[in-house]
Amino acid sequence: MYIKSITISGFKSYKRKVHLELSRGHNVIVGSNGSGKSNIYAALEFVLSSKYDMLGSAQRKQLLHDAGQSGVVSAFVEIVFDNEDGRFPINEKLISIKRMIGAKKDEYFINQKQTTKRELNSVLESAGISKFNQHFIVPQGQIAQRVQERDNERLQLIKEIAGTRVYDQNRAESTKLMSDADNKREKVQSIIDYFKERLEELEAEKEELAKFEQLDKKRRCIEFKIYDGEKERTQAQLDEIRRSEGKQDKKNEKLHAKLKRIRTEMDEVRKERDSFNMRLEKTNKEMKKKRKALHSLQRLVLTLQTKLDELKKDADIYHGKKDEYAKQLKEVEERIDVERENLTKTTDNFQAIRRRKDELKKQYDSNNTVLQNLYAKQERLNRFKSKKQRDRVLKEEMNGLRAELNEEEKECASLSKANEEIDGKINEYVNQLNELQNDLKQSEKALAENEKERKKLRKARNERQNERKLLWREENELKKQAEEIEVGLKQNEEDFKHTMHLNQFKSYRELKRIQKDIEQKGEHTRYRLSGKIYGPLLENFTIDDAKYNIAVEAAAGNKLFYYLVETDVVATELIKIMHREKIDRVTFIPLNRCDIDIRRQREYPRGSADVIAMIKLLKGTENVPNVDGALIRVFGNTLIPKDMDIGFDYAVRENYQCVTLNGDIITSGGAMDGGFNESKYRRMKCWSAIRENRDRMEDIEQQQKENREKLERVQQEILRIDNAIKQNEQNEKQYKSDLNASTEKVMEIEEEMEMIRKLKDQRLEQLEKHEANISNIRQSIKSREEETKQPMQTQLDEEEQEQLNTLTDENEELEKQMAALVQSATDAEMAVDGIQSLLRDNLNQQKKELLAKLKKCDEFADSEQTKESTDNEWQMEKEKRDKLEEEIVDDEQNMDKWSKNIKALDKSLSELSENEQTLVVQIEEHSIDSEKLVGKQQGLEEKFNQLFKYIRDLGALPAHDVAALDNKSKDYLQRQLNKIKKQLEKYANVNKKAMDQYTSFSKERRKLHKRNEEQLEDKQHIKQLMEHLDTKKDDALRRTFQAINARFAESFKQLVSRGNAKLILFERKEEEKDEEEHDFDDEEFDEYSQSQTQTQSSQRRGGRVRRRRRSSNMRGRNRRKSSLMSGSQQLEEDGDDRKYAGVGIRVAFGNRNEEEAESADEGEAVNMRGRNRRKSSLMSGSQQLEEDGDDRKYAGVGIRVAFGKDAEAEEEEEEEEKEEERARDMRQLSGGQQTVVALALIFAIQQCDPSPFYVFDEIDAALDQQYRKAVADIISSRKVNTQFITTTFRPEILHEADKCFVVDFKAKISTIKQMDPADVDIAKFT
Repeated sequence: MYIKSITISGFKSYKRKVHLELSRGHNVIVGSNGSGKSNIYAALEFVLSSKYDMLGSAQRKQLLHDAGQSGVVSAFVEIVFDNEDGRFPINEKLISIKRMIGAKKDEYFINQKQTTKRELNSVLESAGISKFNQHFIVPQGQIAQRVQERDNERLQLIKEIAGTRVYDQNRAESTKLMSDADNKREKVQSIIDYFKERLEELEAEKEELAKFEQLDKKRRCIEFKIYDGEKERTQAQLDEIRRSEGKQDKKNEKLHAKLKRIRTEMDEVRKERDSFNMRLEKTNKEMKKKRKALHSLQRLVLTLQTKLDELKKDADIYHGKKDEYAKQLKEVEERIDVERENLTKTTDNFQAIRRRKDELKKQYDSNNTVLQNLYAKQERLNRFKSKKQRDRVLKEEMNGLRAELNEEEKECASLSKANEEIDGKINEYVNQLNELQNDLKQSEKALAENEKERKKLRKARNERQNERKLLWREENELKKQAEEIEVGLKQNEEDFKHTMHLNQFKSYRELKRIQKDIEQKGEHTRYRLSGKIYGPLLENFTIDDAKYNIAVEAAAGNKLFYYLVETDVVATELIKIMHREKIDRVTFIPLNRCDIDIRRQREYPRGSADVIAMIKLLKGTENVPNVDGALIRVFGNTLIPKDMDIGFDYAVRENYQCVTLNGDIITSGGAMDGGFNESKYRRMKCWSAIRENRDRMEDIEQQQKENREKLERVQQEILRIDNAIKQNEQNEKQYKSDLNASTEKVMEIEEEMEMIRKLKDQRLEQLEKHEANISNIRQSIKSREEETKQPMQTQLDEEEQEQLNTLTDENEELEKQMAALVQSATDAEMAVDGIQSLLRDNLNQQKKELLAKLKKCDEFADSEQTKESTDNEWQMEKEKRDKLEEEIVDDEQNMDKWSKNIKALDKSLSELSENEQTLVVQIEEHSIDSEKLVGKQQGLEEKFNQLFKYIRDLGALPAHDVAALDNKSKDYLQRQLNKIKKQLEKYANVNKKAMDQYTSFSKERRKLHKRNEEQLEDKQHIKQLMEHLDTKKDDALRRTFQAINARFAESFKQLVSRGNAKLILFERKEEEKDEEEHDFDDEEFDEYSQSQTQTQSSQRRGGRVRRRRRSSNMRGRNRRKSSLMSGSQQLEEDGDDRKYAGVGIRVAFGNRNEEEAESADEGEAVNMRGRNRRKSSLMSGSQQLEEDGDDRKYAGVGIRVAFGKDAEAEEEEEEEEKEEERARDMRQLSGGQQTVVALALIFAIQQCDPSPFYVFDEIDAALDQQYRKAVADIISSRKVNTQFITTTFRPEILHEADKCFVVDFKAKISTIKQMDPADVDIAKFT
């Protein structure tokens, strides 16, 4: 075993959690002064030693980091031990011991489980870790104290190692037993003396008692005769009263039987009335809910009605306007067609006129161009002087005309291209119009088909709604039936409950709950059973005829509630569940124990009409295996006879149990039980009613389930139809929307085509103008080219002049024709514009407006669909309202009927109550008479009992003395009795128990003598036990001392090569033992005096003498004692050892012969004993008790040191100084030498009493280098089997370490890190 790890958190300077994984061998902790190294050892002591056992709140707070000022509210230290060797009595490889403290808590844990301090100490002690004598933990600066201890302290250490504490405890117990025995013996002796005196007094009292008894016997005989005569007279009076009482009892029975019948009827009436009241209350609550629901439905129906009226009003408007709008649209479309035909004709006429006009205009322009050229030529004839000048001007004009010609040609090309694009658009619009016309036809066809489908769906929905109404009515009827059955079932269950006592019913209810939980939840139930539970026997069979119910119930009794389970294992599991849930007692029948091989069915009488075997009337549940066997166990030996006589015959002759139909029982032994049982046997009747109502309820529930399924299917079908109607309406809406969109698109395209055509006409007109200009320009260019070819002239030639005149006349004629055509064209154009304006601004606008109105009407058609859905909803809610109203009316009728029944029952109950009161009065009157008789009877009975008591108290009397008084009168007996009483007055103070006391005291005296002898024998045995324990203790102590002494010498030799050491065991002197024994005798005398004083506490003077004597003895003893201990403490704790005085230590650090050492030992031993006696006077009483009071044989272990000089000093100073070494006290050694001696002693103890680990805090602080090296070597040699945890500032111990931990201290917080020992620079910490 060794410490595997240490965890510290919040303890002293360790605010944060630190963890040390320790080596199994040597672990060294280094760090600067004040860094927190010693706090690690404090943490070990905090858990493993008794130093921190008793901590107050303030002391615990001081152990917290920064005294709790830094926010740390709790701290803990956890030590983990490796338990591979099983030193701890716990079957774990790792043992964790943890202590946690706070301002208000101090908790201990073993393996993370909270424990008590006592249990923790016990575990540590069992592992060899003592919390009181911890030589394996050496704190800082206390190593030298191991050698500075007193001799008796070292002796205590050796005793602890030797295990003599057990001997000391046994010796103390033996001493206490001796003291107790002496006290008891003294008490017994005082009692014996008292008995002796008392027996002498009782001898005189016995004679007086004999005379008294003779007179008393005569008195008792006379009193017996008087009392006996009075008792006979009283008995005669009692017999007379009992005869009268019998007659009163018969009358009382009749009255009570009649009262019982009336009260039974009243109970039945009350139950029936309560049933009606329950129905009324339940129906009233439902009525409130229904009225509230009806109010909501009425509001909803009214809201839907209002909405429906508005929708109908809108629908009427829609139906009135749509036809009118359609008719107007048709008229407008017909007029548009007419106007379009007129427009076509007018346009054709206008185009013809315009073409004619254009032709004339073209001819006119051509002529006009020629004329202009001729006039221009005529003008040029006189303007130019030469042909060259003329040609140059003509060329310039031709160039200008050619440029103009190019522009005109470009414009013509542009207009031609634009006209081609317009023609393409027109063709595209024509195609679109054709497609739209086809779409319009298809939409109209789809609308018609959609309308047919909607009518079909509406018809189907109406059919399903009617079917739903019928299902609702059926559901309402089933609900009413279920409510009536439920009320009856509750009443039956309540009656069934009253057939059982309370505990039996609770058990029945709880097991039914468990059975229901298992059946409903299956594998998810919290009651895990290996088999099935079938319920009580009552529920698992049926009876062929209800007339046998009473007989079956009488035969079974409480066995009807025996629970059937599949196996006996299931029964055991259920019993465990019952114990866990505190369920009362229940009997189980395991069906696996009722199979064919086990049950034995009897041979019942055959062919007899007098009896019926009860088992043949019963039928077990089919799905329960072996239920017949369970029935045979209960009813197999039962017959149902015709009457009691037949039943008695079968019961006695054939050993059957017979039960009549009325429930009278004849057991197999012939005993009969029965009588009036009007309300006794009701279980089978109640259960039959419950089963019948449950069967009816199951049928109703099955019908309700089927009805709900049908209703659900109808609801789903209605929902499907509604969805189909909605889809149909959406389709219709879509079709109409598509139709309107197509119509609007057609109108838009037509308007667009009209505009394009107008644009084309305008561009054609422009094109014609440009072509005419091109022709004129070409003519002008041609004329100028020809002129350039002609010679220079002064005037036009004849042909040109003639052409000029002809063209002038032709133009005038053309102007006249054109003027007429312009007027016609203007008229035609105005007609065309008028028709176009009519179409565009009037008819087309009317068509658009009518289409918009029709579209709005279609929107009203959507509202028509809304109206239909609203109407359906209204119809459905109205049906619900009507249904609810019908239910309310039915409930009101039922409530009226029930109220009438309740009134009738109340009336009947009132009559029965009056009859009950009359009977009660009669019974009370009869009771008064009976009470008088009873009172008189009680008085006589009390008198009789008193007389009987008097006679019994008189005791046994001689028969002949009593017979002598037989013929004496009562007066004579009374006179003799008074005379004897006067004689007895002389003996009023006689001790009537003198004889008994004499016998008792004699017997007790003999017992006490025997007890005294036994106590003396016990004392002798105890003394022998104490002597035996002392011998064993001495042997163990000497063996341990010798072993430690040998190891001490070896360890010291390892540390000081030229030195030697020895322990010295000091024994006490005889005078010291005698002095202590004298003190012990004084104490024993005091205790004896105290016991005597307690026995004779009434003698005040003796008490004062005892107190003075005790005070005197105490003062003398206090002068002799060297401590302040009390006598009892000295006896218990200091009286175990008078042989040894202590243990001394002898060491030599130089060369020295053994003889000198021996002589020094003897002198030192004498000195040590003297010092021990002197030191004992300086110790306090408590210290003496704890440290020197356990041994009277040995005084202690002493230390003697003799110093020699080292080898080099002796060679240098051999001639100068050769004096003998002088013995000195341990306190005269240097600190290093004391440390060496202490370490040698610790290492010696370690070898004799190995500890699993050793903790040394700076033990090498005062050592020289050679000693440090020797200590390090010892630790290194022993670390294989023992764990060492040391702190040091020196390199010698560090170099031998297996692990090194460096402690750092910053910001008031200590931290630890593990390093390789070779990498640690120890110098920086010194």
